[in-house]
Amino acid sequence: MFAPIFDNLNLDLTKAINIVLLPNMKTTLDLPPQLLERGKIAAAKRRTSFKSIVIEGLEAVLGDENLPHDRAESALARLEKGYRLGNQPLSRDAAHERS
Repeated sequence: MFAPIFDNLNLDLTKAINIVLLPNMKTTLDLPPQLLERGKIAAAKRRTSFKSIVIEGLEAVLGDENLPHDRAESALARLEKGYRLGNQPLSRDAAHERS
């Protein structure tokens, strides 16, 4: 439905739907002056907006949104399963032994 509109913009359908249907949220960032200047210069060199630079950076850092959730589930599963420690209980003295 939206794909023909965005074919020339090299956007995938998911991003196109988000652009059309989801409003942007305005926010205020308190950035160090040198970082702000570097960001503005990078945006000018790329002939894009500072906003685009920030969005690209956040997407690069955050990656897949489900990743932290998957990590938490994986950690909980490992805890529930438990760890094999040689089938022998560890005494308090052995656990706190210092070399």
